[in-house]
Amino acid sequence: MKKTYNSYDHRLKLLAIDCDNLETLEKRGIPKTTLDTWQRKEIKRVFTLEEFDMDKIELINALLVADDKVELLEQKIEVLNESRKIFNILPNWKRFKSANIKEKILNLYNEAKLNITTDSFCKLIDISSSRLKAWQNKFLVCELEDYSSCPKSMPSKINNVDLKIMEKIVKSIENVHIPITNLAIKAMKEGLIYYSPSTWLKYVKEYKWRRPKFKIYTKKSDIGYRANKVNESWHIDISIMKLMDGTKVYIQAIIDNFSRYIIAHKVFTEVSGENTKELLTKAIENRRVDELISDAGVENINKEVQGFSIRNKN
Repeated sequence: MKKTYNSYDHRLKLLAIDCDNLETLEKRGIPKTTLDTWQRKEIKRVFTLEEFDMDKIELINALLVADDKVELLEQKIEVLNESRKIFNILPNWKRFKSANIKEKILNLYNEAKLNITTDSFCKLIDISSSRLKAWQNKFLVCELEDYSSCPKSMPSKINNVDLKIMEKIVKSIENVHIPITNLAIKAMKEGLIYYSPSTWLKYVKEYKWRRPKFKIYTKKSDIGYRANKVNESWHIDISIMKLMDGTKVYIQAIIDNFSRYIIAHKVFTEVSGENTKELLTKAIENRRVDELISDAGVENINKEVQGFSIRNKN
């Protein structure tokens, strides 16, 4: 017949080690040899939970707090999932070409798989479990990158040589004034590369090629119009001045272009063709001019000034 052994609570062993009188424990049915063994040998480590030492009320309170936390987390997850749908952020329908993104997701899964299941993790980040498994298998053989290096797998895909030619054309200073769509047509006409404008726009956006930008400024002359002699060309213009009492006065003057001499000037309280005619009459009393330059103000372009110019034309 097989001999059977009793199992004892670890707290009894602790009591036996600290107890000086073992007779009390012997009366409870524990053999003396067992008590002596407990005192001679060290007690093994026992893993337990703090909740075992809690009373009923404390356990109920802890359970209620845990239920509140779970409910709050469920609400947050629901809000997160709904907001992703609203903003159209759905990883399950998106292709991740870069191996860096997939490695980060796999690292995140390795950290979280001790606490949550694979299905729960995939549901949280909105990808299928089969997709995650495929990434794990590809990670083992370093094939997470989705860009195939074999040109036969995608014959219509652009190769590296054509890609460099396209980049050179896009970044060329000579072509800075040509739109991308026209560059595609120009490259096909010249026999360089043959790709549609949409393909050009795709790779310009994907590789973030920046075209050179600069402005061409024509050199402006520091010297304006200059006459060769006195009374060859006059300028007439008007300035507005506001006085301390708020009223406006108009100072109209005629200046010789060559000598910068003020031929005539007058102050008016209003702008009119009669005032300009009066000033011109004063200016040509003792001299004549070949050319009179003015702007298109109402004081210069009117019937009075035009009639006066025709009558006094040389």
